[in-house]
Amino acid sequence: ERLHYTNGGIRLMSELRTNSIVPKNGIPAGAAGGGIIQVMTANLTATQNIGSGSVTAGNEYDITNLSLTITPAKATNKILVMGHISHYVKDNQQAHFYVKRGSTIVARGDADGARFRTLVTAQGNNDYYSEWVVKNTPFFWLDSPATTSATVYKVVCVPGVTGSSFIYINRGERDYEGTNYDARATSNFTIMEVCA
Repeated sequence: ERLHYTNGGIRLMSELRTNSIVPKNGIPAGAAGGGIIQVMTANLTATQNIGSGSVTAGNEYDITNLSLTITPAKATNKILVMGHISHYVKDNQQAHFYVKRGSTIVARGDADGARFRTLVTAQGNNDYYSEWVVKNTPFFWLDSPATTSATVYKVVCVPGVTGSSFIYINRGERDYEGTNYDARATSNFTIMEVCA
């Protein structure tokens, strides 16, 4: 604020200086879109044994606490889905991960042939013969929910092999409790509403 002198006396004036103003809907002036309206995130720091050690190939198993509910401001807006899963698989197991919007799988791979399709194929244990290994798999996808209703996004794990071949989240198989050995990890799930 500053004082401004006139013939009639003193008048108090306010002045605002800025190089841009982003309106409430998140689209900067002159831009076609891309402003971020809201961000939600979930971190998983605990461990999880998918299916408690007995899984069925092709079944979906929710990743604990990696579920978020968002209500888009406009039906034309996009949802940027991203995160990472820390995991370990035993023996000949394979771990695959989806992101789901309600009951709909958000993204799948190449549709050629009758192959199993997923957002990410994370790990097959033939890659790693050490029982202490924890691998990290990131994922990114721009989704179009086309709604202004509350929408649930979640991360699910889909095993490739039926039986007792473990899939661990945030830990290795050995999980040795020793100084500087067999570190445990974290997983994250973040969604952002993007103006379009």
